[in-house]
Amino acid sequence: MRLKFHSILCICILLALNVYAQGSSLLNTPYKPSFKKGSIDAFIADIQSKANVTVSFSNASLNFAQQVSLRGKTQTVGDALKEIFSGQNIDIIERKDKILLVPQAIKKKGNARVNTTINGYIKDAASKEVLIGAIVYVKDVGIGVITNEYGFYSITVPAGEHTLHTSYIGYTADTMLLNADDDVRRDVYLNTGRTLTEVVVKGKEKQTDHVQLTINDINGKPALLGESDVMRALQNQAGVQCGIDGTSSVLVRGGDPGQNLNLLDGVPVYYVDHFFGLTSIFNNEAIKSVDFYKGAFPARYGGRLSSIIDVNTKDGDMEKWGGQFTLGLVKGSLNLEGPIVKEKASVMFSARRTWLDLLWRPFTSALAVDFYDINTKVNYI
Repeated sequence: MRLKFHSILCICILLALNVYAQGSSLLNTPYKPSFKKGSIDAFIADIQSKANVTVSFSNASLNFAQQVSLRGKTQTVGDALKEIFSGQNIDIIERKDKILLVPQAIKKKGNARVNTTINGYIKDAASKEVLIGAIVYVKDVGIGVITNEYGFYSITVPAGEHTLHTSYIGYTADTMLLNADDDVRRDVYLNTGRTLTEVVVKGKEKQTDHVQLTINDINGKPALLGESDVMRALQNQAGVQCGIDGTSSVLVRGGDPGQNLNLLDGVPVYYVDHFFGLTSIFNNEAIKSVDFYKGAFPARYGGRLSSIIDVNTKDGDMEKWGGQFTLGLVKGSLNLEGPIVKEKASVMFSARRTWLDLLWRPFTSALAVDFYDINTKVNYI
């Protein structure tokens, strides 16, 4: 009878120990730190050694060198870890006799987005005109794009928080913080830069195959009878000849004018001469920029051998109406631009006409030489 009683007592003690072991938690294990201040790496090693627990984590998710402080008194492992990772997005989970340190960014639902798209327009803050070729860069992931001919950009990044850097020549760079958990539309308005900070010039390979000219570059080139011209400005580029002296023809690296692809806002133009070739059909008052390719053409261009001349006209001021009138030795021109709906739609109108025929018309009707052109552009965003 006594032997049976002892057997029952032993079984009860073993069951009690098993129940206690199942009810205990690794996070509730007592722990007294060996030091009050140290790195995260040192505290994790001390917890594993003194509390006899296993702590698992991803090396990329923690900053081991970060210095933290703990109270010197005895506390639980869970309280110590919470104090170590206070203010950080780290979840402390007990699973299968281990303590897991899991970044909250990794704990996504099954339908969470992995990548998101940030897109929008880059515009001038004053005129609301779009900026072509502006740089958009996400530094933390090392991804960047440039705006297209409509000033639009689109960039795909991992879902989460990102810093968007935007810059354009002659404008103050912009930086904004975005929480891109879903597709985001962000239009960026850049202000004209007024101060010049330190400039560091580094030598690099000069890209002569692609040249971009602004209206200021065109007006700064030699002119005929005081009239600057796009085609005449391109004749000053390396590898370009003018053909017959005084004309605006462009011969690139031994080719002829028919081997050039001339585009006006993306539309092919097959004949670009006025006034016996002395001037081109491109009105300077309506031009924003010119892209000139002499080699290594982008894939979107084709059908020509020598060069690509892509002329982009102004979109029109989105904020206020304005214009200008010029009268030169050969022609007179008028340019008007302004908003139809502010910050949404604009219009640009430009016209020019030679007036030399008015001088000799009273003397002869046999000589009827004149030219005129009209450019109109409506832009809606």
